Parts: sequence; C-alpha cells; structure tokens
Amino acid sequence: LVIPGGTGIDSAMLDEAWLAYVRREAERAKYVFGICTGSFLLAAAGMLTGRRAGGHWQARDLLAHFGAIPSDERMTVDGKFYTSGGVTSGIDAAFKVVADVKGQDVAQQIQLMIEYDPAPPFAGGTPFTSPPHIVAAAREMGRPRRERREALVVQAAQALKARQG
Repeated sequence: LVIPGGTGIDSAMLDEAWLAYVRREAERAKYVFGICTGSFLLAAAGMLTGRRAGGHWQARDLLAHFGAIPSDERMTVDGKFYTSGGVTSGIDAAFKVVADVKGQDVAQQIQLMIEYDPAPPFAGGTPFTSPPHIVAAAREMGRPRRERREALVVQAAQALKARQG
C-alpha cells in the first residue's frame, strides 16, 4: 500500500471514509509505504501509534499528536511500515521497499534503468545540512501551511483518540 503525500492529506486526515480505507488496506498489506506527508494519513488512521515514522521535515514533529515517534531519518522502517521525508527521500525509500520485496539486484536494476545517481548542485537538502538562513526562509515561507496543517492534525488526533476509546 502506497500513501503519497501532498496537500490533499490535510483534509483526508479528517475523512472517515479515507481513514477506514487506509486502516483496512494497511491491515491487509504486507508492506505499507507513506511518502512525505502521506505518513499523516497513516497516523490519523491509527496505523503508526507507538511506531517510529518519518515525514516532511516541516511537519514530522506533528506525528507525535497521533502517538507516533517522529524520526528525522531520511527513511524509517518500523515493521511493515516504511515512511520517508520529502520527494527524493521517497525515491530512496521506494528502492528499499523494492529491495525488501524483490531483492537488492532488482532494486539496483531499476536504479540503473532510471539512471538514478543523485548529485545535488548544492550542499543541504535537510534542515540539518542546509545553511541556517535557508532553513529560516523555508520555515517562514511554509509557516501559513504549517499552521493550517497543525490545526487539522490536532482535530484528526482528537478524532483518533475518540475512536480508540
């Protein structure tokens, strides 16, 4: 089961039909992969409670509202749950999933076929490796979205607690 991230996750966290679907399919799935903020839909469905999980760096601390243990790792594996940070770490985590499902040789063949050999033009790419002024600017630019998401996370976490009794 693959749960992508993006702005649609914010409203999906409060949609009982989506949450029921995610719970049902995650229980059936042998592998569950949350990319970027996709981990929030998994968390709102109660699938990450007590588990280590990652997500986009501007929001992953909010996973704690759902009882998840936020991880700053580029990709985090906890049992059958694979979660990752942003888009490129999702690519890396996808290779990990493929390697676990079909073997490392298959994952490396796919990596070669898409010529995935990242060489970023700048140092950084995480809040830990980027220059402080870049992190500050990105945080400020994302502040309104963060505030909206945080309010929705609080609502979704309260709904999860109510469902769990």
